[in-house]
Amino acid sequence: MGEGYRGRVTDWNPKMVRRDFGDLLALFDACSAGAKDLVAGATDLLVADVDGPAVAALASEVVSGLTSPFRVDELLTAARAEVDMPHLGAEGTAIRASQAQIRRWQRGELTIRELTRWAHRYVGHDGPAELRDLVFADHMWDDLGAAPTATAPMDDHLAQVTMRILSYPDPWER
Repeated sequence: MGEGYRGRVTDWNPKMVRRDFGDLLALFDACSAGAKDLVAGATDLLVADVDGPAVAALASEVVSGLTSPFRVDELLTAARAEVDMPHLGAEGTAIRASQAQIRRWQRGELTIRELTRWAHRYVGHDGPAELRDLVFADHMWDDLGAAPTATAPMDDHLAQVTMRILSYPDPWER
């Protein structure tokens, strides 16, 4: 996600912008988004009037290969506090990052195969029980191979799994 997300907000509703920023925070915490993504997300917060000095500082940070990760962490810590979006811990991050990746899949930014591979790699077999069906789907895809006619039951199963995961409450929603 670090290279592809550049603020795709089309609905400047503050609640939706917070959710999108939450997606970025969870993906950043899951090492699946970069500092440039956070800066773009903070810029979206400013446009939606979900702002303050810390969010403005993060939004105005110029990120390059020379940017200190300690500087980004410092800005991000302050912005998290300002918008009341603290770290979620390992299990909460895994669930929230999975929700973010599912939304990316729904927007066509990931294939279902990329989604299940990500879940297998990031969440793993020891991750939260709520995500195990998504993780194990990676193995099912391996077993199916590239036979397109055999994927219909798998597609139906994953549609149910992803809808269930998206139904879990957002810990950052106000």
